[in-house]
Amino acid sequence: MGAGDNIRRIREEKGLTQARLAERAGIFQAMLCQVERGDEKPVTAGREGNSGRPGMRA
Repeated sequence: MGAGDNIRRIREEKGLTQARLAERAGIFQAMLCQVERGDEKPVTAGREGNSGRPGMRA
């Protein structure tokens, strides 16, 4: 089970859609979809989406 699988599992347990989680994380839904599929690494996805947001590490 990879990071994307864990993200999807937790997202679904919390009752969040990809769109809502992406909005809360400050990334595009397409990027979250790629992370969940394993096409993109979560660290790479977070760098671009969260840069400059208060309380978020790049």
